Amino acid sequence: GYGVHRYLAGEDLPGSEVVFNYLGQFGGGGDGDFRLLADTPVACVDPALPRIHALEVSIAVLDGRLRLGIAHGRRHEAARVARLLQGIQGHLHGLLRHCREHHGYSPVDFPLAALDQPALDRLAARHGRDLAALYPLSPLQRGMLFHSLYAPQRGEYIEQLHCRLHGPLEPALLADAWQALLDRHPLLRSGFLSDLDPPLQWVARRVELPWQWLDCDPDRQARELTALREQEKRRGFDPAAAPLMRVLCIQERDDCHRLVWTYHHLLLDGWSVPLVFQELLADYRARRMGQSYSAPHRRPYQDYIAWLQAQDRTALERYWR
Repeated sequence: GYGVHRYLAGEDLPGSEVVFNYLGQFGGGGDGDFRLLADTPVACVDPALPRIHALEVSIAVLDGRLRLGIAHGRRHEAARVARLLQGIQGHLHGLLRHCREHHGYSPVDFPLAALDQPALDRLAARHGRDLAALYPLSPLQRGMLFHSLYAPQRGEYIEQLHCRLHGPLEPALLADAWQALLDRHPLLRSGFLSDLDPPLQWVARRVELPWQWLDCDPDRQARELTALREQEKRRGFDPAAAPLMRVLCIQERDDCHRLVWTYHHLLLDGWSVPLVFQELLADYRARRMGQSYSAPHRRPYQDYIAWLQAQDRTALERYWR
């Protein structure tokens, strides 16, 4: 803040005439012996004290409601400060109206998308409050999306991982571990909007993973498994509808199950799949032991897109040429 800059600048800068003090959030019905009264003034400073700042703006959230007060000295008349408070209140109401009219979104919420307010409003009308992130595709993703839309019947880039799980399995815990995986990683909750120019990928705040549990006839296991896998691939995905993945778990015996994970290559490359699967199994093992799982920190894919956009394309092209 300004105070830090003043001391680091190495020079005698003039003091600020206005100070903003955020006091935090308070609940009036706490479990302790003391609580704040509902009419507690936010700016509660003895007016007789010498003032360092001409205006002291204090803000707090009390029982979920924003409280704002301004302490001032003789330099400013009370009526003038009251008009300032009214102006601030008017701007706050304007922000609330904007949030109600535009689903709470502004272009500054999605700087990588480079959309104006009307375009963002059209997206918000489609996704409502479910829009958590919005940013461009990588060049490789754009190529994959083009081929997926150009010939959807060919199933381009519909990938599948299937494996056999030995030992007793708790389906509910495994399903929870899968869902937690989506909750942790925004990219796994992404869809791709091809009707925009350029296309964008959007991230849902939360999606339910399509999960199916089946029993397989032991006498027809091989044939049925092949048919189910092919059926899952033929279903494909609507690139705009998150999530672009689903899981099928087939019980072969009490202690043996087949897991079929179908996903779109737009989400994951070959290097990422084993990392994601290892994280899933680690979470499932922790749940079976009644423990909480501490997932490794992964930077969101959006950070890579931001880095990519910040590169000098001309310099990169010149280097490779």
